[in-house]
Amino acid sequence: MKEIAEEFSRAFNIQLDNSIYRCFTDIKNRPDPKGKFLNGLSENLDENINDGFD
Repeated sequence: MKEIAEEFSRAFNIQLDNSIYRCFTDIKNRPDPKGKFLNGLSENLDENINDGFD
């Protein structure tokens, strides 16, 4: 997890602190769906594909 956070920090030129572990634990302990944001992106993509990108 630490290595992933460091890579994101470098890639996006942002400073991430040690709360990354707390965030990960919070996400892991959520009731379903755990990836709410990603699920929303996927649903929007599906809608756009089905609508023909109008």
